Amino acid sequence: MDRKYLCSILTAALAVITYAQGGTTGLIIATDTASIGDSGPASTKNLLSALGTDNGASESFAVAQFDTSKFGISSVQSVDSLTLQLTQADSVSSIGGQVNFYITTDNETSLATGSTPTFQPNDPTGTGIGTQFQTTYLLDTRNFLSNGTGAVDDYTFYLYNQLPAVQKYLLNTIKSAGTLRFLVAPAGSSGSNGLGNQVAATWAGISNPTPNPILPGNVTLTPPQLSIGYTPVPETSTAALLSFAILGILAARKHRRP
Repeated sequence: MDRKYLCSILTAALAVITYAQGGTTGLIIATDTASIGDSGPASTKNLLSALGTDNGASESFAVAQFDTSKFGISSVQSVDSLTLQLTQADSVSSIGGQVNFYITTDNETSLATGSTPTFQPNDPTGTGIGTQFQTTYLLDTRNFLSNGTGAVDDYTFYLYNQLPAVQKYLLNTIKSAGTLRFLVAPAGSSGSNGLGNQVAATWAGISNPTPNPILPGNVTLTPPQLSIGYTPVPETSTAALLSFAILGILAARKHRRP
């Protein structure tokens, strides 16, 4: 075979050495939830609540925890997006407003009733988190609209503009099949009557019966769910294997040439 012809084949083959087709996981259900109020985690886990300081003694922020081993993946090059799906469990006092979504690297703080985390009413940010659950990474501030019990809120966060530390933490967590925790807090401020201070957002926690017999129409309240969009580790393509074979042929021919 003509060497020039072989080189043209080689050039074309080398143009596609690897490929990595992106994917999206299925939804996994939270393994634990908690609403953190002035006195600590609520006594029941049927609600996930983010209530701003204008709600007085009911003020709270929420924690949702997931087991990443349930994604069924480990070979991941990047996590491109996170989608947190929350089902509204509205009460008569539900009020629209703004909430902050965070990832926290603290998986040690207990979420059990009687444990130490509390809503910090003097937190100047108004979120109530204070210095607890460190380190926290803000994903975004989003609007909560009270659309009625059973309404599903899909919050998708694209990670292209996040700090490298966020990507590193996510990759390490998934690779080790670890725990991933989210915080949902009122996007408050040091003043009052803001969209974060007034918000009263309530979603289903992990302990709601499905369907819930006490709600009109036996509405199904699904616990928090999570999916991720990701790019897998690139794999060597057929074109790459062909190019390596051609390189071997060329090297062998050159070696045999007198």
